[in-house]
Amino acid sequence: MSRQNTVWLLGLVKKEATVQTNNNGDSSKSFGSLYLHVVRGVRDAHDNVNYMKHDHPLIVSMNPKIVEKMSELKPFNIVFVKGTVNTKSIPKKSNCPNCGTLNAGTRLLTYVTPIFIKKFKECASYEEALVEIIKARELSNQVIVTGNLIQEPKYFQTKHGTLVTQYQIYTTRKFRVIGDNLETKTDYPWIKSYGAQAIEDRLRLQKGSTVIVDGYIQGRIVNRKTKCSCCQEIYPWKDQTMEIASFDVEHIKDYKTDEILSLEEGKKVEDLRNELYRCCIHDEMSEDMNTDDIIN
Repeated sequence: MSRQNTVWLLGLVKKEATVQTNNNGDSSKSFGSLYLHVVRGVRDAHDNVNYMKHDHPLIVSMNPKIVEKMSELKPFNIVFVKGTVNTKSIPKKSNCPNCGTLNAGTRLLTYVTPIFIKKFKECASYEEALVEIIKARELSNQVIVTGNLIQEPKYFQTKHGTLVTQYQIYTTRKFRVIGDNLETKTDYPWIKSYGAQAIEDRLRLQKGSTVIVDGYIQGRIVNRKTKCSCCQEIYPWKDQTMEIASFDVEHIKDYKTDEILSLEEGKKVEDLRNELYRCCIHDEMSEDMNTDDIIN
């Protein structure tokens, strides 16, 4: 399988990077993180969004040379980044509103690891920088990733009527991520498709299917649920996540063709599309839907 996982971002810096080294100043132990302000291009993602969509992908590096460049960036700089989408399980804590207990769990952090970063332009204000990235919005937020579904896709409709298919893939790393374990060779980003693409993904994709996703980075607030370790109450709390939203998904391998669908269902593919459109799950909270609803 092709190991394609590439991100291109052209964004503005709103806040200086967080840069850390160990106590003895060893640059080989460097760590840098930075949020970029990017905008989505004008391509139709079938998500009924008719306005300029802004996002703030997290950039993380332990490469000393990259971290040094990140440390030199100032607010309102325009920055170009080429990198990969990576994931990591991290500790995540939340407070029980009933008894005040701090409950710990693990969450999937999705971030961009840069393999190249360069200051593109200096701007005098946030407004000036924003105008620049809007002008270059076709370059501002692009992702192409190849992977295999690790579970069956979920299909639902938001309260605004947008059809959504959501699934998680595993993708094999093409580049070694400095600072990660040598044994870590795969990442597990979430994919979202909308509208007509969502219907095709739900009809044809299954666990193990291989896809190529042409899309963009998207951040959102999700509603989590945690079971308190002390009082056992299940309580909701808000979290942030980052995923890949698709402009287009190409089905490559182990997907359901028209012939397979017709044999399995005994119906025409067009009839199956219509049924899927009518019977999708409607959930008032579906825009915040996630697979791991309850953290024990």
